[in-house]
Amino acid sequence: MSSPPWPPTLHESATPGGLTVRPHHRRDADAVLALGNDPQTRRWTTLPDPYTREDAEEFLARRIREVHPGGNLSLAIDLDGSYAGTIDLRCGPPGAAAVWYALAPWARGHGLTERALRLLLPW
Repeated sequence: MSSPPWPPTLHESATPGGLTVRPHHRRDADAVLALGNDPQTRRWTTLPDPYTREDAEEFLARRIREVHPGGNLSLAIDLDGSYAGTIDLRCGPPGAAAVWYALAPWARGHGLTERALRLLLPW
């Protein structure tokens, strides 16, 4: 039996909306920059002020570099081909993990985090 692909790219098929959970890409930088400067994101996170393009590019580079089996998992939430946010599974004690997420303002309030978790957790 083979292991599931790492990192995964997971597509939602049962619900309309084009939701995908996928590895981060450098092309997400503009959207990550906008998210990092959103007042509500800033309210609930500890980001540099101001959040610069360099910060966004380093965030993505770290996410891309740190993806390996057995470690924390950070993936992009993509809706209809547009970066909508990030979802992380952070390792805890054996058998446990914490979920961290951030969504772009336009993506909030539509159940995307729940939908992303429904894709990711069974994987």
